[in-house]
Amino acid sequence: EERVGDVSNVVFTNGVIARDNGEVFIYYASCDTRIHVATTTIDLLLEYAFTTPSDPLRSCECVQQRIELIKRNQKGGFCNE
Repeated sequence: EERVGDVSNVVFTNGVIARDNGEVFIYYASCDTRIHVATTTIDLLLEYAFTTPSDPLRSCECVQQRIELIKRNQKGGFCNE
């Protein structure tokens, strides 16, 4: 709804809470009047940081990379088919 400002179609991280049990809450804003929270865990963030391949910076290679990641996730039982 809100399209006024310097930048459209972006989100901004506002803060993070990491709890002792490993839960992580990432707060972000999508405009001047909306705030949201994404939830994850420390373990998932670390896995993502250390196992996600770098961006190949080209559309064709990015598509191939995503296809390989999807196949690997399906094989590992991470995706519901």
